Amino acid sequence: MSRNASVDEEAVDKIINKNLPPMLDYLESQMPAEGFIFGDLTVADLALASPFVNAGYAQYTIDAAKWPKVSALVERVKAHSAMVPLLETEAAAFGG
Repeated sequence: MSRNASVDEEAVDKIINKNLPPMLDYLESQMPAEGFIFGDLTVADLALASPFVNAGYAQYTIDAAKWPKVSALVERVKAHSAMVPLLETEAAAFGG
């Protein structure tokens, strides 16, 4: 898909408002309040955070009022010293 391709707004709305909330509800019930899923940063944290990092390039953010633990975990992953330079390079590639 090119950057200039049209967006199926109906599909996006369905994903954000119907499909994603139950998944976030489940994740919220499983996330630690602090730290990472298994203590230290692991591929599990990266796998969980990656789709939300990508969605952020389309201006989607997790509603921290509804899903505070999921939102906080994604922010911790993004702020980790191993991730910051990678995300900065990635954002620059996307014009961010």
